[in-house]
Amino acid sequence: MEKIKIEDIKSKVKLIEEEHRILDEKIKMLQCFKYLTQSQDEELKRLKYEKLKKKKELFKLKELLKD
Repeated sequence: MEKIKIEDIKSKVKLIEEEHRILDEKIKMLQCFKYLTQSQDEELKRLKYEKLKKKKELFKLKELLKD
């Protein structure tokens, strides 16, 4: 793999890790409430889904770096 591509992947990994961390913080904030409105509940589900997508993307990128 070219040096520049490896660096691109590494920077993408860092960016996605940061996005994943931010999503995690938002999820934790919503989970602090005893009860959620319907819109909050939908937002929580959306955030969890986005977080999972980020995690999968991170896994794929990290696999590329192993090669």
